[in-house]
Amino acid sequence: AFFSFAAFLRERGRRTAQLIRMDKESAIGDLGIKLEDPVTGAKNSFELRQMRQKRRVLVVYGDRGFLQESLREAAPYRRRFLQSQVAFVAVSSDGSTQRDWGLPMTARGSWLWESTDQQEWNGYMDDLLSEKKAAMATEGTKGAWLALNLRGRSIGSGIGVPKFDEVLGTKLPPTELLPEEDAPSSSDLDGSVLDALSKFYKALTTGDVETMASLWVAETDESVSEFVELGGRLDPWDSQLRDGARPEGMTIASRDVLVSDDKLEAWTTCLEAPVGANGNTLLASQQWVKEGSDWKLKSHRTIPFSANTGAAAILRCDRRGCVAGLREADRAEQVPSPFVMPSPGGPK
Repeated sequence: AFFSFAAFLRERGRRTAQLIRMDKESAIGDLGIKLEDPVTGAKNSFELRQMRQKRRVLVVYGDRGFLQESLREAAPYRRRFLQSQVAFVAVSSDGSTQRDWGLPMTARGSWLWESTDQQEWNGYMDDLLSEKKAAMATEGTKGAWLALNLRGRSIGSGIGVPKFDEVLGTKLPPTELLPEEDAPSSSDLDGSVLDALSKFYKALTTGDVETMASLWVAETDESVSEFVELGGRLDPWDSQLRDGARPEGMTIASRDVLVSDDKLEAWTTCLEAPVGANGNTLLASQQWVKEGSDWKLKSHRTIPFSANTGAAAILRCDRRGCVAGLREADRAEQVPSPFVMPSPGGPK
């Protein structure tokens, strides 16, 4: 009888948690969002429930500083959000608006939505985060994110600014085959960044160690060091570029570039198609800084990014080389990044 009663309590607890989750998912459907036409300035408003079966949703919530940081990290992936049918919704906790968030002029467009009914949004998010206050204080963050699928159900959440390529690759992969055409390049400066990108991939696929070494800034990348400190194996470039190890014959497509308003930083994304990948692609992203007249790499990252396929690993690289991370099984308690302990076996 005791065991039957214990099983009953477990089942009741499970069903109670399920009902609470369903209630929260239903309530978020009542919240409003708006999209401003970048050409006409006209604003169209919707309830989140109207987005079901049309768009997936990625909500980023926080104060002005948090949204500035989030949009800085998200803007390079604006084309990828559209390709994945994702409405990226910025929700301010302090009344700040898009004009306050420092978004580069060339990054504005139909990928970025804002909230309406600010009081209702703040009440919903504050309730959702009521048990996370201590963790947010420990992490020193003033914001969080959550993702909804086409049915309006939660598929991921966390505190702090996420790695948006990881969220796209694991939670919000594209739903159909991706176009190979490059995004329109609007300036000679954009073209110079894409020239640097081509130089990088030529060195990568031909094994040109000397050129590869010349492309990087002197500083190391924090996200690479994070995986190394967790025990990941850092494979140096001369090891990765040797015969039989480098991705010889790999092609890239769907290139996109974003240059900061001060023209001192840039970000690129593209789709990598390795030989023998059977049509599967990787989302690659690079961060660049201007040194004199040259663009230098600060970081390079890749993650599987194919139709309806969730990624299981990511590669992070800087001037030292690359380290791989494996996706940890989903847990009830989410962390800001879906990737944790790096693979001891090295890069893919």
